[in-house]
Amino acid sequence: GAVHDGILLTDRAGAIISRNRSLETLLKVPELLLKPGSTLHDVAEHLRGRSPALADALLEVAHSADGTAEARDGSDRWLYLRSAEIRETGQTVTVVTDTTVRRDLEEALAQARDQAEDAARAKSAFLATMSHEIRTPMNGIVSVAEMLEDSIYDDDQRSLVRIIRNSGDVLQSVINDIL
Repeated sequence: GAVHDGILLTDRAGAIISRNRSLETLLKVPELLLKPGSTLHDVAEHLRGRSPALADALLEVAHSADGTAEARDGSDRWLYLRSAEIRETGQTVTVVTDTTVRRDLEEALAQARDQAEDAARAKSAFLATMSHEIRTPMNGIVSVAEMLEDSIYDDDQRSLVRIIRNSGDVLQSVINDIL
């Protein structure tokens, strides 16, 4: 498959030795600026008008032995730059990767997490309110049914009140299980 990362090889002085075609596409820089002999400074100055952060990141990363940076390219795209020095030659390899999709996914994931946390808080508040709103009258029904059962001497009426109390107990149990 094709290499989607931009690759740049520079010497100790920052002169371009070699690069791949993807670098031109990612940086949106004319091919002439990336020809061997051009300098990182030339490329950075071209980028500066569109994205000072990207220009600074390119110079900083490419001139360090082992640097990384991430910057906008002047549009909605994010580019991640990383470099490594080839110790034997003193040359630096800089790799440029478009991280826009990853960043967009991370942002969408963070938004989804925030929405889920909001929903969980709303659910907890709802359940706490419903628990109080349902349990309070149910406790009243069960308590009054117990008092009625103790004060009624007619067996048929006492049996009906017992049904009310037992039904209330069952409902309380169901409510406790749900809430």
